[in-house]
Amino acid sequence: MEALTAPEIFVFLLGDSFSQEVHSHLMNMLAGKSNIKQATNAQEALRLFGQNNCPKGVLVADPGIIKAKNDVSQKLADYVRNGGTLVLGGCFSSHIRPSDLGSYMRGKWDLPWEVGSYHRTTMFLNREVVNRPASGLLSSYSHKAVFLKNVDPNMAWYVATDRSEIESLVPMPGPGIDHSQTSIAFAKFGNGWIGYVGDVNGEQGTTAVVLEMLGLD
Repeated sequence: MEALTAPEIFVFLLGDSFSQEVHSHLMNMLAGKSNIKQATNAQEALRLFGQNNCPKGVLVADPGIIKAKNDVSQKLADYVRNGGTLVLGGCFSSHIRPSDLGSYMRGKWDLPWEVGSYHRTTMFLNREVVNRPASGLLSSYSHKAVFLKNVDPNMAWYVATDRSEIESLVPMPGPGIDHSQTSIAFAKFGNGWIGYVGDVNGEQGTTAVVLEMLGLD
């Protein structure tokens, strides 16, 4: 019997901010479920698309994409528009400048997403949007994240509820959750999808999110 070929996942690390230590759980799980092809600069990213313009998914794991050649973002946009999946995760949220994120999402993806709050809280699976009990997604979990505002509720995978409270924040924890913001979003773009994962500490619950978005779980 012929062995199944592992799906191919591109991982773009086009800057110098990715932490293998923080996101080791994610990378180990990805390696176990896919054939990872990694690019550390724009030339390598374009070369990967030249070799295979239809991977299972692309993980942009740091904000280096912002300063990369426009050709890379255009390739990504074409790929997603034609049915691919892009996830902005890893160290993307923790190292991108707030103004850069807003302009990137508007200019490249026609999305009004902007940086919102930054704190730790327990977020709950939005079952009105993601109702897949057989998936590996946790029903709730605590994570520290760069939240997004201006996200359509139908794109929010995890939401705050009355049980959520700020668990860590400079200068001190306490109430004050903005229920309109989300730490994890997934939006349709053309025939494909673009995801945002705001967790900055590489929680295991977030690994499940990325695998699910990439169709690996």
